[in-house]
Formats: sequence, structure tokens, C-alpha cells
Amino acid sequence: MLEDGTTELKGVGVAAHIYAASPNGPRPGLELSDKEKAAETNGVWLCPTHSVQVDQYQFEYPPERLLDMKRVRVFAHALTIESTDFGYLTVRVGPQRVDEIVRAHLPDLDLHKESIKSKVKALYLRIEIALSYSELGLPTAPFEVAHIPRLTQAVREIITEKLRYSDGNDQLWRNVIASWDAQFETHRDPQPPMTSVGHAATGVQFSARNPKDGSILKERLNTHSFILVTTGSGEEYDRREKTITVVSTASKAHPFNWQFKVRPSNRTFEVCVSKLTVHPKIMLTPEDRKSFEAYAAIIDKLDAGWEPVAFLAMTLEDGEHSRDFHPTPISIHNSIDFDQLAKLKARVKRLRLMNSIADQFQAAVQPSSVLFHQAVSDETLEQLLTGFLESLGPKPWPLAFDSEPLVVNDQLKIVLSLRRSRRSGGFIVRAR
Repeated sequence: MLEDGTTELKGVGVAAHIYAASPNGPRPGLELSDKEKAAETNGVWLCPTHSVQVDQYQFEYPPERLLDMKRVRVFAHALTIESTDFGYLTVRVGPQRVDEIVRAHLPDLDLHKESIKSKVKALYLRIEIALSYSELGLPTAPFEVAHIPRLTQAVREIITEKLRYSDGNDQLWRNVIASWDAQFETHRDPQPPMTSVGHAATGVQFSARNPKDGSILKERLNTHSFILVTTGSGEEYDRREKTITVVSTASKAHPFNWQFKVRPSNRTFEVCVSKLTVHPKIMLTPEDRKSFEAYAAIIDKLDAGWEPVAFLAMTLEDGEHSRDFHPTPISIHNSIDFDQLAKLKARVKRLRLMNSIADQFQAAVQPSSVLFHQAVSDETLEQLLTGFLESLGPKPWPLAFDSEPLVVNDQLKIVLSLRRSRRSGGFIVRAR
């Protein structure tokens, strides 16, 4: 409340549960009683953005990590209350850097209290030295640059301070970047650029994860993705810390489009966006049965409330043929709405029916828009396909055969064709 009677909002905190308070919430605490779930010890204050993020990516923020984060912040804040000098240092250094120093001393924080204070003070002194260099007045002619290397060295010492803490996701990106770096070296400018952008195609595996127990669906849908890898300058270049952006993953075998971006942030990595949408103009034409079955299994699980995940390949240019994938699943927010998912389920159901009929005759059906027409019911489709294949008689079949126009209604007629597949050598039924 200000003197003039108005109020001013300085910040907003959201109280979040560490273990889920509701039956289907993220991070279920099955062993906790209702009283323990409602207790203050099961809560943590977060900003509005992170209160949503820790729930969307619950497996990147398990209870153990949230408890450590809470413990670090509570301990660091207690030091600022205990010592006004430490409070001043925290303001000058920044709470995030203080938290990093505290985190590096887990789990015995009380035993390392003096060490934490001395490291925060040392970091403060280095920052003050760097700022004193940057506040030098305009140089007199001739231009003197002697202070610039000193300033650069001071900033470098601040940035490259060694901290022991690194979570699993940081290691994921460091491993992927290190692997990609070795392959990018073959066509990289030998001189370190200020910035560089690499374009490449790599492999992605889609799957699904049970939000209750974290189990991963065994089926994996292999596909290719186009990526942009942007390298910064200076320390960021030396550490090989890149911004990774997935441009497109949609293909003829599936309509999934993964929008993803991860960038370096304060000596770690931050996922800026990771969401799954569907490409509206892609008609599903499975290239092989294995890919379709994996895609169909994922759709079934998404419909059951599972969350999508992805695995990134460690090699470039292999696309959907990649074999070496990092084992850490990458969480994806499901942005496929109810109507879109219903359409995907209907198409999967229709494709399964086509495959079931074709399998009885050792043939295959090539999907086309006419077979998904709203006027063609499952019963009509089964009657048309079964009648056509039975009319061919026993094998050997002719290499090419077209049916008479099959009347569905006054406005729709379908012609079924039999052709030999150049790829597999088997028979394919097409419709027009």
C-alpha cells in the first residue's frame, strides 16, 4: 500500500504441491496421507511460469529435485536474514548465483555455511572488479586498450566458475551437442565465428509415457527432423553450448509436428518450448506396417491420457534410419485438441480395418482420400474391398486389374485397382 492509498504489485507467487494433492495430479505421492499432502512441507512457492512448467514436465522435476530446490532457496534466504552483510552480497550477486553456490554444497549445508559465505563474497569481489573496469572513462587519444584484456579476464572468471551441480537434462544436451559437434567439424569454418548456424537432418523417435508411473511405451515411431543449431560467441562457443531448434518432424508416415527449442542459460540449458501439434495438410500414408503400428499405438495412448515424449538421435544425416538414440526421454506438452485427436483415432481405425482385410489375401491397401470419405462407412468399405479381392480368384493374380465403378451413392463411385509394388513385389490395392 502506497502513501496515496494505491497498491503496487511487486511480484506474484503461486503455491504449488510437490507431491500431488489430487488423485490424478503430477508426482503422485501414493505413500502419503491426506494430512501429509496438505501440510506446508509438501508445498513450494514458485513464479506463475514455473508453477505450470514443473507440472507439464513432471519427470524433469521429480519430487526429489523440487525438495532440493526448496531446501536451497530456504537455506539461502535464511542466511540473508541471519546476516545483513550476506543479504547485501545476495542483492549484488543475484539470488540465482547464490543458489548455485548453495546447491553445490548439498546435502550437508549447515556444515558448509562458512564456505558458502566465503564463495559468495569472492564472487562479489570479482564482479565489483569487473564493474570497476567497465566504468572507466572515455580514453584519451591515442586510444588505450590495456584495460580491455583485464576486463575480459575478469568476466571470464565469473562465467567459468566451476559448480558441481548438473542434472540429467543438462547431461542430455551436453552429450547430444558433443556428438553433433564431432560431425559438424567436417564442414565448419576453422576460425571460431561470432555466430554460426548449422542445418541438418537427424532422427527422432516418438513414443508415449504414463503420467502416473513414468513407464514408456515400448513402440517407437522413427522419423526424421530438420534442425537448426546456432552457436554463440566467446565462452558459449568454447563450451559448445548451442541453441537447438527443431524445425519440422511431420512426414507422410505421420502428421506429428514437434515444436522444440532448447538454449543455454546461466551455465545450464533451458527448454523454451516443447509441444506436439498435428500438421493439418498431411494425409497419413504409412510407408511400412511397423511405422503404422507404432503410430497407432501412440495415438491409443494419447487418447488414454498418456503424454508424448521424444528421443533424439546422436548422429546427423541418417534421418528416420538413425539407430543410436540418447536414452533420456524429452517431455512434450500435448497441444493436440480433442477434435483433432478424434479425427486421428478415426483414421487409425479405418487403416486398421483396411490392413485386416488385405492381410487375409496377402495384399496391401494404399490409403487415399476416397477411402476416408464420410459417405463410406466401415461396413461399406469392408464389403467393397472383400468383394474386389475375392473377385480376383486364386493366385497368381494379374499384374494389373481395374474394377468396374463401384457405386456408393448418387454422387460417389469408387474404382479399385490392383498393381504390383515396385518396392516389395507384393500386390497393392488402390482406390480412386
